[in-house]
Amino acid sequence: MPQSPNSGGNGKPPPAKNPFPIAVPKGDKHPPGNRVSRWVRDFLPSQPLPTKQGTEEEGMVRPKKSHKAPGPIQRATIQMLPGRLEAIGTKEIQQEVRFVRSPSDEQVVTLGWNLGEPPEHVTLNHSSIQPLHARMTYRDDGWWIENLAEHDPVVVNGAPIRPSSPPRLLKDGDQVRMGAVVFKFFFP
Repeated sequence: MPQSPNSGGNGKPPPAKNPFPIAVPKGDKHPPGNRVSRWVRDFLPSQPLPTKQGTEEEGMVRPKKSHKAPGPIQRATIQMLPGRLEAIGTKEIQQEVRFVRSPSDEQVVTLGWNLGEPPEHVTLNHSSIQPLHARMTYRDDGWWIENLAEHDPVVVNGAPIRPSSPPRLLKDGDQVRMGAVVFKFFFP
């Protein structure tokens, strides 16, 4: 059977350029019967968009801005407590520990590799530090440190603090060792 020159080789007419033609409904910008593809039709409005006189181009509408009265201003301040710990000679901990006043009456900060909520806990990421290694308390205008680790005590200036020992007052320039990490304590 001979093929017609207009057939697609299988006896069917060649495919149309637009396989899914859609007629534009009446009232759209294009005259009725004009065929456009689906994605064009979906973005054509049935009616022209309203415009403001002389401010925007024809068909362009800007959304209205809602002007709400601002709510009460929330002001937050952070109060720093005197004193800081600075890691000495370690690449793993390159941070300075500063102390922030908490809302509670007694200022207590725990140190260790456990995750905790600041400002009540300082997470120290080092394998030699215990989950809860030390507790520092700010009272009587000074920082007191106590040991919480059973196997690796906190050492201040070469003297270990046992878990049963009372807290020790830190002075400016003291060296505090927790695990293999040595901190220098600075107090104003």
